[in-house]
Amino acid sequence: MVSQPNCASCLKWLFRIETSYDDGSVVVNWSHPDGSGKCMGPLKEMLTPPDFGCNQYAAGGPISERHHKEGAPWHHYKVGPCPDCKHPLCGFPDCKNPNCPGSEHCLGLGSKPGFMDAIGVKSDVDGRCCGTGQVRYYDDGFIGDNKTKRHPKEKELGLRHDDPTPTCDSCHKSIDPAWMACPFCGHRLHQDLQRERLPIDTGGAVL
Repeated sequence: MVSQPNCASCLKWLFRIETSYDDGSVVVNWSHPDGSGKCMGPLKEMLTPPDFGCNQYAAGGPISERHHKEGAPWHHYKVGPCPDCKHPLCGFPDCKNPNCPGSEHCLGLGSKPGFMDAIGVKSDVDGRCCGTGQVRYYDDGFIGDNKTKRHPKEKELGLRHDDPTPTCDSCHKSIDPAWMACPFCGHRLHQDLQRERLPIDTGGAVL
């Protein structure tokens, strides 16, 4: 009996995603611990074992998706919800929620202190995200801290880094520079812009 071709050699079976860097580093972005892979064909990203087979088999696989970035892993990051205060049902960084707004817009509950206590999530606005609900997730696995916004490698190499998170002049809690008023104490963060003084048409007369 001839065995049916399986996922292990199928062109539609993704078993690994990795990123290489100029410094020679390789970061595995995704692979399943038990050796399963994602069917990119008829099963629409369902996990299947290597020995699974179906009638939609296509020779030439499996897929190992490779990407390349400049520099080193610690040079790159993406912003995501703070792990200390994100919602218990948040699936970041591999969220399957169809209503997820995307990592750049997904906030931890640090930005909603009134809601945090109700579900028993840490509500310390002076924690990792400083109440903003978002932090940096670096490619090398390090999760940033908004108090310094500094990767350990920057300190090791003595490199300059971003300015510390600004604070409210009134309550001294961390705030976002884009906010018009402090959400913690109500202090106005931006004064009204001065109206532009327009030239007066004097009809040629000297004032």
